[in-house]
Amino acid sequence: MEVELEPGLERYGIPTLDQSAHEGLAEAVRCSLGFLELAPRQITAPLLGAAYLAPLSEIVVPDFTLWLWGGTGSFKSTLAALILSHYGDFSETSLPLSFESTSNALERFLFLLKDVPAVVDDWRPAVSRGDASEMDRKAQRLLRATGNPQGRGRMTSDTALRRSYSPRGVVIATAEALPEGPAFESAAARALSINLSREDVDLEKLSELQQHKAALGRAMTGYIEWVVPRWEELSRTLPTLREELRNTLRPELAGSHPRTPDAAAAMVTGLQTLRAYALSTGALERQAADEFLSMARAGVIEAAKAHAETTKGGDPATRFVEILRSLFDASRAYAKDRETGGHPDDWDDLGWERRETQSGPDIMPEGGAYFVGWVDENHLYLEKDAAYAAVAGFAQRGGIPFGIKPRVLWDALKRPGLSLVEQGRTDAVVRIEGKPKRVVQLSRAAVFSEEPEGTRGDV
Repeated sequence: MEVELEPGLERYGIPTLDQSAHEGLAEAVRCSLGFLELAPRQITAPLLGAAYLAPLSEIVVPDFTLWLWGGTGSFKSTLAALILSHYGDFSETSLPLSFESTSNALERFLFLLKDVPAVVDDWRPAVSRGDASEMDRKAQRLLRATGNPQGRGRMTSDTALRRSYSPRGVVIATAEALPEGPAFESAAARALSINLSREDVDLEKLSELQQHKAALGRAMTGYIEWVVPRWEELSRTLPTLREELRNTLRPELAGSHPRTPDAAAAMVTGLQTLRAYALSTGALERQAADEFLSMARAGVIEAAKAHAETTKGGDPATRFVEILRSLFDASRAYAKDRETGGHPDDWDDLGWERRETQSGPDIMPEGGAYFVGWVDENHLYLEKDAAYAAVAGFAQRGGIPFGIKPRVLWDALKRPGLSLVEQGRTDAVVRIEGKPKRVVQLSRAAVFSEEPEGTRGDV
């Protein structure tokens, strides 16, 4: 069948296989399996699993987004393009979808791209407030649509229901960071995040596979031809296989979100189906096929564990406290005595140092340390603008994800009781250096202990 694709999707297409192509199918499949060697398997195994899970999306619904993230120049778009090259002619500069598209356009495209991978490229924390809000909305809408999975309900002007468009394939997003904030706490559970750095990628193997990427399309055509006569059998067996894998993986992923073992099980299901296909073509002998599946399965589990660890402390309050603690540990932040405005009694733990001056030794803030607030014996009183600027600036310079707005942050500290607040507010009035001042009041134990504990209450 030939179809006319929507503008922007013209590069999708799989080749037909003539007799010579069928004879060379085993080599094409081995070329596809070589994707596993381009980077550590916790990066490549989920992506390769996504490529071969996509045609099975009606049987094993991929209710998650693969969130491939890393800094600029980490080859995330390049790896995503190679996965997409199983389904057409793509490169890192010709990916059909990006977060620059409108949310409605993305929703429509993800509906049209049925039973194939869809790569949505280049999510990044924006600089301006307007851009950041728009990027955040798109990411949240994408994650929730794939996680539910369902489209957005709408009505026409005469109250008739419009058709909604839900994603119908595997969605891969490339990004410079993980999305953050309270709005993403549940949305992040609908993703399997994969962190990538430039050093992870074997450039020689990457270049070689790029030169032979036409073989990836032939491998996928053969796979689809293999799946078609087995559709009824796969429809009976794969849902059970996914459930069994999920139950097996839960103990290995103890402490992760309940959705994470299910996403990992879906990836392994795709890889296990790939193994059976590779055996049928002669691309792998049985022992090699078992070794491939074992390595790939281990890679998916490592990816799921890394995702659980990365997102475990991803709520704004925890992230802020952890970075603030790091600033004090590195003597990059200092706090004044609440009563005097000078150095506190335990000054050497709070960003101060003894220095020689013209008038003799004196205790002064560490060079390069940022003022963040005041302390007494029991509490840390944050000067809101100074503390936020110190933490956000440190995170930005270190490439640490911290796309949290001040208002969202102070509210996040209030909700678990980390900060002591007045009724209906996210701060409190405290006498500082003899004058009333609005501050964010935290227990010292919450900031400086290894396991921060909040003290719930109102001022």
